Amino acid sequence: MDSHYYKVMKAREDIKETGSRLYFAYSGVLDRNAFEQWRQEHSYHFFELPEGDIAVARDYDLIFDFPSRWWGGRVAGLVQKKGSSVFGRLYEVPVENWPVVQHKEGVITGMSIELKIKN
Repeated sequence: MDSHYYKVMKAREDIKETGSRLYFAYSGVLDRNAFEQWRQEHSYHFFELPEGDIAVARDYDLIFDFPSRWWGGRVAGLVQKKGSSVFGRLYEVPVENWPVVQHKEGVITGMSIELKIKN
């Protein structure tokens, strides 16, 4: 467990809203085994990522603009690009677990920003 765990748990405690949020995943989260390993390493035993549905983000493309300290390559991000499409999965996540998603995507650590896309 790392220090980010405590930030995530504090963020979960501070949530006042109820319901769920939609999460579009297009990269490493789609590797179920790798995600499960990450979840266990960070002590998020309570968090379950649902099956999700195949989805497409229209007018977006992948950009590999962030170096990974973990594996030395580049991490995929999204960039607006008319006429392009990115395929992935759309998950419905309970709002109290949104900080876990933010940790996985690097928002909690400041390595990425969250895009709010209208569907």
